[in-house]
Amino acid sequence: MKKMMFAGACDKSDLVLYIGKLLAIADQKTLVIDATQEQIYRYSVPRIDADYPITEFEGFDVANGFYCLGDLQTYMEEQQERFDAYDCVLIDTDRTDSVAQWGDVQHYTLVTTYDKRTIRKNQALIEAIFFPRTDTETEVLFQKVILREVDCQINEEYVESTISEYPIRWSEPSYPVFFDDVDYAVKIENQFNERLAMKRLSKPFKQGIQDLALLLSGLPESDLKKALKQAERSK
Repeated sequence: MKKMMFAGACDKSDLVLYIGKLLAIADQKTLVIDATQEQIYRYSVPRIDADYPITEFEGFDVANGFYCLGDLQTYMEEQQERFDAYDCVLIDTDRTDSVAQWGDVQHYTLVTTYDKRTIRKNQALIEAIFFPRTDTETEVLFQKVILREVDCQINEEYVESTISEYPIRWSEPSYPVFFDDVDYAVKIENQFNERLAMKRLSKPFKQGIQDLALLLSGLPESDLKKALKQAERSK
């Protein structure tokens, strides 16, 4: 099992769900965990409520209402299911009180925008990730995703400077997702249609989705390319 945490105080649900769909098409048993404060996946995934804490959607599972690994594992044991049966687990969180409670995470991804609120809240998230660590010297590899990137005075270097006191090693390249009105329109339509159509997404966004799925899964790049083409064809 491989876990990737998407930490960030912005809505990244569409990105995470698209990655989940791609992995599922590539025959990876995948779980997406909505560990966000507002439980925002309920607006995109049908039948998510207290009676269905884990819901199948577009070929993968989506869990909500769990804020730490222990609670999720306990629930799955009660349902006679195994958490370690998943190949890939994607954790979406913006909570400082539980961001460090997901056990060993193989891939950390900081997801941000350039607005001041997100950058400041992400500082607190990063602090919460590193606070319980006893090893303060070993660097932790982070991917960086910039959502709704625009040309302005604030840039990636500024984002990095706000958390430079922590032992972070930034993976290269980063994943800028430039603001695109069609990507935004597809997100809205998918929410109301309760599906994950991907055909109309911008080419850079689809490339970022594929790259992150490749990083997490370790599958051959050709498998993810085939999965993306299949995702584009699905209705």
